[in-house]
Amino acid sequence: MKLKRLTVVTPHSDYTFANNPQFRVQLTDSDPDDDDELCTVIFAVMQKYRRNLKQDGLDNVPIGFAVYDAGGSRGRLSKQFFAANKSAMRSAAFINLREMTGRFRVPPGNYVIVPSTFEPNEEAEFMLRVYTNGFIESE
Repeated sequence: MKLKRLTVVTPHSDYTFANNPQFRVQLTDSDPDDDDELCTVIFAVMQKYRRNLKQDGLDNVPIGFAVYDAGGSRGRLSKQFFAANKSAMRSAAFINLREMTGRFRVPPGNYVIVPSTFEPNEEAEFMLRVYTNGFIESE
């Protein structure tokens, strides 16, 4: 998969943000070992093949991700959605590390993960991983 993008630091000002890959996950089960109704989830975006590219003098590109509460919406989220809604979660920063991760406690629900590079129109191949101790559905 290609990670294509933009500037998540200010997605509301970047019209290309909606062109990034979007991955929908539905967290349907809260942590069984606690009394609150929150799920623990870890998102990880890792750049692929960067070690090989480093031999050619290319460094890792700054990557990160934003996660949006999609509610009951279906399909891809639009430019208008991103202009009107703040991210529910996001990576702490955009850094040129091979992998960016974030651990969050959130209510069960329908979320969309949007990984991206920091610079507009910069591309990188990546792998997205989602960890949770509850049940998860994805599209």
